[in-house]
Amino acid sequence: EATDDAPDVPAEMADYRGAFGHLDAVLALARRHHIHVVLATGPIKGRNRLNVWEAATAAENTASFVANLSRFWTYTASRYRAEPALLAYDLLSEPHTKSVVKIWRNEIAPALVREVRAVDPDTWLLFEPGPWGMPGGFKALSPLDDPRPGESRIAYCFHMYAPHNYTHQGIGGRPKDQAYPGMLKMFPGSPVKQWDRSTLEEYMKPALDFKQKHDVRMYIGEFSVVRWAPGRATWVDDVISLFEEYGLDWAYHSYTGWNGWNPTFPADAKGGKEPDGSYEGDRLKLLKRYWARNVRH
Repeated sequence: EATDDAPDVPAEMADYRGAFGHLDAVLALARRHHIHVVLATGPIKGRNRLNVWEAATAAENTASFVANLSRFWTYTASRYRAEPALLAYDLLSEPHTKSVVKIWRNEIAPALVREVRAVDPDTWLLFEPGPWGMPGGFKALSPLDDPRPGESRIAYCFHMYAPHNYTHQGIGGRPKDQAYPGMLKMFPGSPVKQWDRSTLEEYMKPALDFKQKHDVRMYIGEFSVVRWAPGRATWVDDVISLFEEYGLDWAYHSYTGWNGWNPTFPADAKGGKEPDGSYEGDRLKLLKRYWARNVRH
């Protein structure tokens, strides 16, 4: 665990010194245990202001955020380009505000790719569509150009929490005791319909079609269901089996932070942020079963 800020971070990146110190410690552990790390951007400086726009400042806030994002990735790619444990840079996690989503694919992302590639030609780049990195964002999308020599190392990413009202039940006033498979809502205001494996596959179809049409690599950066949801193991099994069927890479959310998602805690555990609940329940058993298919090359 990092106890200090990274001392070598320049003044213009001072807001991220603690994050880089923590990342340096994580990467050292990853190297030791032969784990690869995907670095995803969340609270980039200025992003929180995008949710409280006023019309008079929307363009100014967007430009400021984009500039901060560019500076972050240019520096980060320079700092870690030779790091063997760092597999990929996720350029923006869950782009969602309207002004950013509007220009994300055609303006922001292509510029970021060029800027990163100018200092790091080899690390994989991940692109998530807007809004919120959902698979529907791949409709009518075209792949990004990768200026690196040889084959492109841009992979495409989405997050999977469908139906949201089920996977997030008990959060934000959503009713609990909703069972999967069953008659469920996508969002609180959505109509009720039957959700099962075939519905999940249909929901993911824009991303699956994009992968097949363009022959690109696709990565599920997040998927999860709260630990108290009835039918949670069936949902996890259905989702992962679809990922495996279509050849998608995936990562489960999550083992740190709030333990509502953590598969090492039982359904009735108290809320908290401990990383290990020392419990092997239905979700963890499923994850371990699928992880057993991995082969180190």
